[in-house]
Amino acid sequence: MHPPSPFIRSLCLRSIALALRSCHGPRMANRCPSVPFHITGCPSFSTSSARVSAYSDWASADARSAADGLLSKWTSSSGQPATVYTHEIGRTQVQLLRITLEEILPLSQEPARYLQQLLREQPERGTPLLPAEHLVFFTPRVLSSNLGEDGTDTSFNPSGGVFTRRMWAGGSMVWNLTDGNILRIGDEVTETTYIEKVDIKQKRGDKENEMLVVWLRKEFANKDGLALTDRRSWIFQRALSCTNPPPTPLPVDVDAERRQLLSPSLPPAALASRLQLKQAELFRYSALTFNGHAIHLDPDWCRKREGHAAVVVHGPLNLTLLLRKWMLETGNVEAVNGGVTSVDYRAKKPVYAGQTYWLQMEAQSGKKGEDVMQAVRPDGSVIMEARVSGSHKQ
Repeated sequence: MHPPSPFIRSLCLRSIALALRSCHGPRMANRCPSVPFHITGCPSFSTSSARVSAYSDWASADARSAADGLLSKWTSSSGQPATVYTHEIGRTQVQLLRITLEEILPLSQEPARYLQQLLREQPERGTPLLPAEHLVFFTPRVLSSNLGEDGTDTSFNPSGGVFTRRMWAGGSMVWNLTDGNILRIGDEVTETTYIEKVDIKQKRGDKENEMLVVWLRKEFANKDGLALTDRRSWIFQRALSCTNPPPTPLPVDVDAERRQLLSPSLPPAALASRLQLKQAELFRYSALTFNGHAIHLDPDWCRKREGHAAVVVHGPLNLTLLLRKWMLETGNVEAVNGGVTSVDYRAKKPVYAGQTYWLQMEAQSGKKGEDVMQAVRPDGSVIMEARVSGSHKQ
């Protein structure tokens, strides 16, 4: 007897999931989470279409239904992508992004002069993108009237409207540099998106605080073929339904730069880059990414609806800044793609506008052919960690 086809196996799994849902108890009570959940790892997947996860026994009917609904919306038996979009890498968008980033973390040894040049002149066509600059392209194509209540594109949200609080969790990027192909200004690039999996997770082992983790794979190809594979994940949590008061607005920590980092694995603060992002800078990055997510824009929404003390710095922005810091540390500012061949990253804690934090290379970097870049708070707790592979010039 021949083994069942993937399509039949998928139907069987869905039938099991529906049967489990029909006999599942009442939905679990919500709790008010005090800290955002973080993913403990960023696995890679090789399949071209989404698969149905084997849900744990504790998974609620709400979570199972939300995960199955999202998968059934986008999954096809032939492994077709969820979406295919074509976009031109425009000079103006790159110019505005580089102006924004150069003020935050300069790559030039003469940032004032370079900024004046950026203000006067757009980058030339054919100029290679720096690592993670593609994130301000291929922005959501959705009407404002179809955005979620929090201002987000809900195309890949779990079904049912129960798991609505979204946070960028992590992912990986691999550049196809062995074939000499790189995304450049002026390229017409096709983005092909696949849903790889949807997992039901617990917040720090708490069954009553479930969340869904949605994994996408995006392949970016120009006229010369595949240039970049970008895997990314979001976590989706239930809406807060708490009687507790919202967090106190975050004060600006003026003493943070004078405190020494406490983690013994981190180098002295003198080797790190100190950041304290302004709300206006977060607005600019939101505008460049065509992202209306209220957690980056609206302090009241953050406190009352999301449980944050202030507006949140974007995960993709922190990743981009970590890669810029790596370029500076390794002497790769002028190298193609900044010398980066791949990066695997995960967000661990949020960081807010006005809050001081640091970017630096972990002291034990380079031992396994990769460098560990970290965004850290003054007390040494890690906000985001990125494992970067690439060549060193210094």
